[in-house]
Amino acid sequence: MDSSLVAGLVAGSSSCLLLYPMEVIRTRMQVAEPSSHRYSSSLQTSVKNIVKLEGVKALYSGVSVGIFGGGITWGGYFYFYNQIQQQLAMRNNKKIHEFNDLEYLGCAMASGGVMVCLTNPMW
Repeated sequence: MDSSLVAGLVAGSSSCLLLYPMEVIRTRMQVAEPSSHRYSSSLQTSVKNIVKLEGVKALYSGVSVGIFGGGITWGGYFYFYNQIQQQLAMRNNKKIHEFNDLEYLGCAMASGGVMVCLTNPMW
């Protein structure tokens, strides 16, 4: 298995696991009634209210889909980024560390575009 794919899978999954409570709070704040004091504009107060009323597990409700999606998306991104860099280097008879900023940007944009096309029907 390609090391860039594994690195992306691990990075995407772990970042989702770490930041998922913020996504839960953000979503709840967006859909809350303005008169509701359950989710205030304070992150700390919102976390306390969710944990107090629903428990810590509520901060991670639905996390499995996020971990799966983040892992697949970032794993694919880094895999395609690496493959596109190698193809460009071979085509231009260069080493990857010799790329200029526009070549790096082009590889990143192409990889991102591929992953958007592959994952857009899912999320």
